[in-house]
Amino acid sequence: MDKVSKAAALAMGLRMERSAILVANIANKDTPGYTPLELNFSQAMKDVLSGRSEPEGMRAPDSGVAMAGEPSLGRGEVVFDPGRVPGEDGNSVDLDREINRQVDNAIGYQTAAKIIKKKQGFMTYALNVKG
Repeated sequence: MDKVSKAAALAMGLRMERSAILVANIANKDTPGYTPLELNFSQAMKDVLSGRSEPEGMRAPDSGVAMAGEPSLGRGEVVFDPGRVPGEDGNSVDLDREINRQVDNAIGYQTAAKIIKKKQGFMTYALNVKG
C-alpha cells in the first residue's frame, strides 16, 4: 500500500475512533462531573506518517471522570478536553461544540474515503489498460 492510501486508511480509522469519543461526550452531557474526551488525532497522524511507531492502543486519560469505552481497540491518545467551564454539577460538555466537532470529523472521514476510492479507481484503470 502506498503512503497516500496508508495515510487515508489510518485517517479513516482514527476518525471512527474520534466519532465514538464525541458520541460518548454527547451521551454524557447530563452526567454529573463528566469531562469530555478528545482524540489527539493530529499527533497520531504525525507519528505514523513520520515513521515513528504506530500507537498500539488508545490510551485513556490519567485522571478525572469520563467514559472511554474500549480503550484497547484504538490507536490514538485520548485526552481530557473540558470545552467550557463546568456547570454546577461539574459537567463541562458543550453540546453545540461536540456536534460541530462531530460534523467536522464526518467531513474528514468522507474525504479520506474519497481519496481511497480515487486511488482504487486509478489502480483499476491501470490494470485494465491494454498497451
